Amino acid sequence: MKFLKRIVFVLFLFVLGLFKVNASSALINVSTNKTSVVVGNSITVTVKISSTEAIGAWEYDLSYDNSILKLTSGTAHVVDYATSSSIKTKSYTYTFKCLKSGTSNISVSNYNVISFNENPMETQISKTRVKVITNEQLQQSYSKNNYLKTLTIDKGTLSPEFNKDTLEYNVDVENGVTSVVIGATLEDKKAKLSGIGTINVTEGVNKIEVKVTAENGNVRSYIINVMVKELAPIVVKIDDKEYSVIRKEGVLDPPSNYVKTTTLINGEEVLSYKNEITDYTLVGLKDSQGSMAYYIYKDDTFSLYREINFNKMSVALLKMDKSIIPDGYFKTVIGIDNKEVEVYKLNESSNYSLLYGVNTDTGEKNLYVYDSREHTIQIYNDEEISILNKKNNYKSKIIIGLVIGLGIVIIAFVVYALLINKKCSLKEISLKRELLAKEKKERELS
Repeated sequence: MKFLKRIVFVLFLFVLGLFKVNASSALINVSTNKTSVVVGNSITVTVKISSTEAIGAWEYDLSYDNSILKLTSGTAHVVDYATSSSIKTKSYTYTFKCLKSGTSNISVSNYNVISFNENPMETQISKTRVKVITNEQLQQSYSKNNYLKTLTIDKGTLSPEFNKDTLEYNVDVENGVTSVVIGATLEDKKAKLSGIGTINVTEGVNKIEVKVTAENGNVRSYIINVMVKELAPIVVKIDDKEYSVIRKEGVLDPPSNYVKTTTLINGEEVLSYKNEITDYTLVGLKDSQGSMAYYIYKDDTFSLYREINFNKMSVALLKMDKSIIPDGYFKTVIGIDNKEVEVYKLNESSNYSLLYGVNTDTGEKNLYVYDSREHTIQIYNDEEISILNKKNNYKSKIIIGLVIGLGIVIIAFVVYALLINKKCSLKEISLKRELLAKEKKERELS
């Protein structure tokens, strides 16, 4: 059918050539959705025939490097015609798979376009070019530039002065400053920037990190340590590490079931939170890196407060004494609510863990079983575990008894078989002896 269409088309051109006609113009445009693509991926190519007047018939061959590109959909040779006088454009879509690295022009050849009035049209073509590269070449083409061009802060002064190779700066600001605006520009517009804009700060050291990610994925971090001056800062030590007391409300959200109050530390009243049920007093502390957390303050000592929320129940974690750990459990660490928690397990792959804590609603201290799949918790029941162990021991005894009984039966069967075999052997020997005696007697008589 395609061959017949081509013959008809060629004859049509021949007949038109016998007549002198005024030529009109058409354009065959070849375009692609990608000009650069990685080996193994696909591209879409569009061939569009267009004119300012109606087109009647057309043909072309799609031209490309078949060692680089493989046609997976569409027909490379096209012979077609219009069914009405309103058609001024016609498009064809092709899909190619990229086979290997290299560059291929995609164009048309052997092309002809005729108007609907059966006049040949002067036809111009436009081609496109596709560059195929390997994934390694793609990675190498990405920019590695992850430098800042400028770095600014709206309050205070960077120390030292900004230099793209200097990665850490200090800034001192006055007491009462609650936020700073960090600004920065990139050396390479292809890189990505994060950590700029308005940043909330509190008294003491505030570590602000500005990250620059290059086009190839490499990250460079610039650190700004913003020191907000404190009015008579209160410094405490925990395990030879210094912390400053958080004195402003709203800097650190308090846990539920705690009421705001004040506590005397180093002779000064500071903001604190009290739970009458657990009798815990919490004070916010910040370390030299700017990390903040609540600590239990009792008898002039501090211990880190850790709380986990389970639906409507909150449990403040306590250190587990060895005396309350059931037999067979070993210590490990798991993640709960983005916190590393010390728990005890029977085996590493188990979804169940034991942890020790106090219910902040009731003040009761309990050993709890935590289910990591459901993120649920319940009080550890030693009675149920004992019953379960007894049942397991009973089942074990039954299994052992069955195994022993089966072994006895097998041994008895083997012994019986050996006895039968021996009895048969003795009978055969006796018969052989009788036959030999009979033969001997017959020889003597003869």
